[in-house]
Amino acid sequence: MNSPANITDPLVLFMPSGKRGRFPVGTPVLDAARQLGVYVESVCGGRATCGRCQIEVQEGNFEGFRSMAATMALAMTLTVAVAERRDKASK
Repeated sequence: MNSPANITDPLVLFMPSGKRGRFPVGTPVLDAARQLGVYVESVCGGRATCGRCQIEVQEGNFEGFRSMAATMALAMTLTVAVAERRDKASK
């Protein structure tokens, strides 16, 4: 689990769940999501080979930027949008 939060660590807020937490600089967004219990699709297990872990920065210096959660590391406070979970039955 995540070590005790330091007030200077970047805050990440996941939408639409509203879950948030502080993580050390350099923590992959996918790891932060997993530690907070936020579902981010990642068929490849976070190896950045499937492209399914797409997120969009909603607030912060890179607003509107899209990236894979497996490759984007926290450097500053961010609000990110995560695609809602797809049910196999709805395909």
